[in-house]
Amino acid sequence: MTYPMEGRKIAFPLDVVLHSVVHEGDAAELGRILTFRRNTVDVDATTHTGLTAVHLAVLQHDVDCVKVLLSHGADCNIQDSNGYTPLHTAAAAGFVDVVGLLLLHGADLSLQTIEGDLPADLAADHNMARLLDDELRAQVQRELLIQSNHQPLSDRDKPTGTMRHLEHISTPITWIVTSQKLMGS
Repeated sequence: MTYPMEGRKIAFPLDVVLHSVVHEGDAAELGRILTFRRNTVDVDATTHTGLTAVHLAVLQHDVDCVKVLLSHGADCNIQDSNGYTPLHTAAAAGFVDVVGLLLLHGADLSLQTIEGDLPADLAADHNMARLLDDELRAQVQRELLIQSNHQPLSDRDKPTGTMRHLEHISTPITWIVTSQKLMGS
């Protein structure tokens, strides 16, 4: 993208523009960039410290930007230079709504920071830690059930659907995520 400045044009790399738009919290502009420049912008581009646009949106608790990024295929499991994923950050900040969105889009509860911390280890409070621990336990149970039924792991729960025989394995976070999905948030 180019922007005029005193008779000259200055070109900024699209990843810089993307991160700037997230920093400004302009979800509408973010959506336009990702829609019209989808073949030229890397939604998972990182800063020098390994932060993606999703990391930046989570840090600002900008639910709208997180939604736009995830709906355009952003990977919510990319780790920064210290091993933090957006889920680690959301859990540490106590952003239950963002945690739910990330889980809905496949956030991995078992990824560790370079110091060995899981998202639940960094949780802002005891309730968040318990929710994440319960969700991790439920994910493991679902994986074991899938494997015991000789189903490929690629058939596991996806944001677009659910497997009926796994519905009984639910947690408070699962209820939050499901409620958000049903309400269209």
